[in-house]
Parts: sequence; structure tokens; C-alpha cells
Amino acid sequence: MCVKTNTPHKKTENPTSFLLVFPHVSSFIASLPLSLFFHIFFCFVLLSSIRQPLINLTELFHVCFPFSL
Repeated sequence: MCVKTNTPHKKTENPTSFLLVFPHVSSFIASLPLSLFFHIFFCFVLLSSIRQPLINLTELFHVCFPFSL
């Protein structure tokens, strides 16, 4: 019976540990430069466009990073 009471206890520890880590993650995201945030967003767009190959990747790159040319 002790083992059965320990397993739900461990399941409740996971969301609380996530809630403890979440303010640190949100403050880390808030401390990031805006350009790095857009770069991370571009990486997510790139990963989603790999799943949907209808989007031209070079066209997407030229739209997001016109200054790199």
C-alpha cells in the first residue's frame, strides 16, 4: 500500500516543480534580446515549414532576414 501512495505523490511533484521552474524560464525569456526572440521564432517557423513543404524556405528566409543578404 505504501508503494501505491508514493506513485500519485510523485505525479503531483512534477507540476509543482514545473511551476517552480516556470518563473525562472519566463524571466530568462524576458531578459533575452528581441532579435534573439525573433530568431527563435524563425526557427519554430522553419521547423513547421519542414512539416509543410509547400512553403518555399528560401523565400521565407528572405522575408525574415533581408539584412543578411
